[in-house]
Amino acid sequence: MGQFGIGDAQFTSPVVQGKIDTLSRKGQGQPKDIDINSVVSEMRANFRVSAAVVHFSNLSFGVTGASINLAGTYNLDGGGLDFHGKLTLQAKPSQTTTGAKSFFLKALEHF
Repeated sequence: MGQFGIGDAQFTSPVVQGKIDTLSRKGQGQPKDIDINSVVSEMRANFRVSAAVVHFSNLSFGVTGASINLAGTYNLDGGGLDFHGKLTLQAKPSQTTTGAKSFFLKALEHF
């Protein structure tokens, strides 16, 4: 059994950091705001390792505007992932996109 926590993290891969920045933009309801960049993230979890499988519980990942809470497994031998959880956004669904998608999502928000 163990636990870890990482705060104020940025990814060294521009591709991964770009996806994190996009998640934050959409989570804040500002999908086109390119001034939202180099977003820092936080991650923490409880875990245990058994038979080359890491079992995560209470795995949380957050950026400004969005948080993800997961549980699941990661296979150290084959790299297989099996996670389930919940994504919470600060923004309404219609605010996470633009154009026609935004229009149709706004119409569905009343339901």
